[in-house]
Amino acid sequence: TINFETKLATSYVKTANYRKLEQLPKFTSGENTAAYEKVQFNFETKKAFIREVRTQEGEFFLLAGKSKYVSGIDTTKDKGKFYNINSLITTCNHPYPHFGVRAMKLKMVPDKLAVLGPSMIEIFGIPTPLVLPFGFFPLVKGQSSGLIFPSSYDYDRDLGFGFREVGWYFPINDYIDMRVTGDIYTRGTHAIRTNGNYTKRYKYRGNFSLGYTNTIRELQGERESAPSFNFSLSHTQDGKAHPYRQIGGNINISTNLYNARTFNNAANVLNNTLRSSFNFNYRWPESPFKFSMGLDHNQNNLTREVNLTLPTANLNMNSINPFKRKNGGGEDKWYESIVLGYNASFRNFIKATDTTLFTPQILDNLQLGMDQNANLSTNFRILKYINVSPSAQVTNINFFRILERNLLDTLQIDTFRLGTNSLGESVFRRDTTFGVIKDQYVSTFSPYLNGNLSVSANTQLFYTKQFTKGFIRGFRHVMKPSVGLNYSPDTKSVYERFVDTDTREGFN
Repeated sequence: TINFETKLATSYVKTANYRKLEQLPKFTSGENTAAYEKVQFNFETKKAFIREVRTQEGEFFLLAGKSKYVSGIDTTKDKGKFYNINSLITTCNHPYPHFGVRAMKLKMVPDKLAVLGPSMIEIFGIPTPLVLPFGFFPLVKGQSSGLIFPSSYDYDRDLGFGFREVGWYFPINDYIDMRVTGDIYTRGTHAIRTNGNYTKRYKYRGNFSLGYTNTIRELQGERESAPSFNFSLSHTQDGKAHPYRQIGGNINISTNLYNARTFNNAANVLNNTLRSSFNFNYRWPESPFKFSMGLDHNQNNLTREVNLTLPTANLNMNSINPFKRKNGGGEDKWYESIVLGYNASFRNFIKATDTTLFTPQILDNLQLGMDQNANLSTNFRILKYINVSPSAQVTNINFFRILERNLLDTLQIDTFRLGTNSLGESVFRRDTTFGVIKDQYVSTFSPYLNGNLSVSANTQLFYTKQFTKGFIRGFRHVMKPSVGLNYSPDTKSVYERFVDTDTREGFN
């Protein structure tokens, strides 16, 4: 109905008819469209009063009991504003949303921003104790910061009622974005995770995540806390990014069954092995040297054992001819065929459990060392027909931690409580052991040197016999005699140490 005296246009649908309609009527002003049950629009003031409004802005759906719409003066620049009372903002597209944020007051500027006052999270029409003092919901198309609604609402007999994956999204710049989400349960269990993606065209791309979960359960009247951590990184470098330097790989390290405690699904619970490999490689231009450094990791979730090598470093040199002339003419001299090779490696190995990985306790089990290997070889002829190939190799190994085994000559007493007897007295069991061997790694510098010398000589002898008659017209016989000499000094006896000790008095 239109009243030209009051300049009001009123549109509504009766309840009986409304229930038969598949869609609500729509109100359109410029680019703004909203479904409604009843609307009054003033042509002079360009204001509208709407009841039971339903509209969509980006990924959000807005449902309001009463709304006031104020149109902009220039609809091409100012798209107007909505003022709402008792509104629900949600990402659920059902006619009656399963969840959302219920706000008593809300102001919305289409394609820009929605600002709400005190509000609370509502699930299936039931308000929850989670209250928000205020909120901002960006409605800009494209990347923009904003609230991430919970992915699920759970109930666990041990954990209680909770929300999963509620948080905030941050588009930091054109190359990287990040989201911070968390879980919270009424009985204390909580978790927080940071996930990010980054990319730069023709350079690199990857993603990372850092997570913390603290699972709290009540067992026999006592609260048990089980914190766990996870760090994962995946980095891929474009093949054209750098001609001499490459970096990339995957890292996936967790403690205390993080995946099984945080993501209670088959893919994470049944995955018993975690592996990581991340490497950096550099090749010096116009040089025979190459350098690589990396991380290797494997983890078994059944045995809870973690093997971590960090870092492992290698320096390799391609074989070179150090005495070869650059602009030499004629036949090569014997020393020009000398070939030199060298490589070195460093390794730090850690063996621990997934509950002691990031604790000072792992320092007691560090195993680190370095080895170097150099070789020298050449090839020349003597007496015109004999090929001689001498070579030498030197290996140097340096240990910075060694395993020391000690025999404890004291009596060890272990006490175990078995329970109580009929009188209510505690019953204990005591086990005694003697001569326990204790292993421990000790920081020290222990070098090991070994070498090898060898020389070999070989030649070829040919004999040919031909016949002028008969079925066999000839034969040829070739002999390749060779002789070699190898010498490797016995350095084992220099480094071996035998200890034979009897802890009894008078026997050593």
